[in-house]
Amino acid sequence: MVIELTDEAIEKLIDKTTENSNIKIGIKGSGCNGFSYDFNYLKGEPNPELSFELDYGKFSIWIDYVAVEYLDGMTLDYQYEGMNEGFTFINPN
Repeated sequence: MVIELTDEAIEKLIDKTTENSNIKIGIKGSGCNGFSYDFNYLKGEPNPELSFELDYGKFSIWIDYVAVEYLDGMTLDYQYEGMNEGFTFINPN
């Protein structure tokens, strides 16, 4: 598996799942800073030629093939810090 999800991330993704249960995780160029994460609901139908699916039952995560080398070994977590909360990418790469 390319990425791991913590229990907190899975719970929050299930809570936030709408009729669109496909979530896209990828990377995009960020100028001089290198790359940033692309994390959103998938728009339109999934394209298995460009990305692959990690099926979690109530939702699926689609990862672009070109992003695999950058996301391999990453953990997606959901953290609470005071009044702030959100998804956190823990990536050793």
